[in-house]
Amino acid sequence: MALVVPAFGPAGTRPLRAPYPAARVASTPSLTPAGKLTVFAGTGSFGLPRPGPATKSALAGPTAVALDVHGDLFIADHANNMVEEVTPAGKLSVVAGTGKPGLPTPGPAIKSALNAPSGVALDAHGDLFIADSNNNVVEEVTPAGKLSVVAGNGHVGSPTPGTATKSALDDPSGVALDAHGDLFIADYNNNVVLKVAPAGKLTVVVGNGHGGPPTPGPATKSDLNNPSGVALDTHGDLFIADSNNNVVEEVTPAGKLSVVAGNGTLGPPVAGPATKSGLQGPSGVAVGAHGDLFIADWANNVVEEVTPTGKLSIAVGNGDEGPPTPGSATSSPLGGANGGPTGVVVGANGTLFVSDQGNNVIEEVKY
Repeated sequence: MALVVPAFGPAGTRPLRAPYPAARVASTPSLTPAGKLTVFAGTGSFGLPRPGPATKSALAGPTAVALDVHGDLFIADHANNMVEEVTPAGKLSVVAGTGKPGLPTPGPAIKSALNAPSGVALDAHGDLFIADSNNNVVEEVTPAGKLSVVAGNGHVGSPTPGTATKSALDDPSGVALDAHGDLFIADYNNNVVLKVAPAGKLTVVVGNGHGGPPTPGPATKSDLNNPSGVALDTHGDLFIADSNNNVVEEVTPAGKLSVVAGNGTLGPPVAGPATKSGLQGPSGVAVGAHGDLFIADWANNVVEEVTPTGKLSIAVGNGDEGPPTPGSATSSPLGGANGGPTGVVVGANGTLFVSDQGNNVIEEVKY
């Protein structure tokens, strides 16, 4: 495997993409009563994690979050080259990574190096999957803490259908799993989304490998432009944060692609029909139990909610850049100089967790 050193930004984090011009979010009403925001993990300082109370531990550019069936939260701590776990009681521990960038080593996950992990997901059995971006692989960590590589050969290149561990990847940035145990990978620089079956066979399910605007219809015939996040609903529909197209697409199990949020232009969100609203570098997506779609809108410093009927509103953030303010979720700033919200996940009770990259914290929003 070829080791690629992260290109860290001024404060140490690696921005997911080139900065966008700031755009103040207009007054965009929420569809539901404003949730209450608190900081769930992180002190706001850039630094190494400290096992113990999660709010007393530093983080370093967290980019993604995921939940297991017990409500434990997992954090892709990008610039720390680690993945942490936080229990519902708020206790933090490191579950993968040594803190130093390097190649993965099969065996105990806490003794293996990682290199800029950008995405995390869990299956129904509690197995953790990590998009290890700068190593160009996806690892799996069992509940017993054993790490192995399940996709990628460590080299930069175009994907090759067949055995997943023999295929090249190029900056895998997001991962998700369906009810059948199929693993979906947002392969950022290859402009595709890949599927890896439980038996280890890799196929391309979205994208033709060219960077460009999406074309509604067969998903494998459409362009994408740096997909960074993926999520699935209970029906097996796949949602893609197509970052540099400034849209979110939906792909049905039959392979039909459509745009469900964003008009393809850089701009602040506009309440109403989701496909008529601007977005700015959507980076992460999640789907709630009732089919509501949540979008981590990186450069707009907000998280949007889109109902199953296609209506968009703001769920978290006021569009300003700054440290989070406990209280009304839609009144709080998000993001900082090194980026805005990059990931979001929804708990079984509707609670949101947001990875706020620029503020080095994870926020919790309860309704």
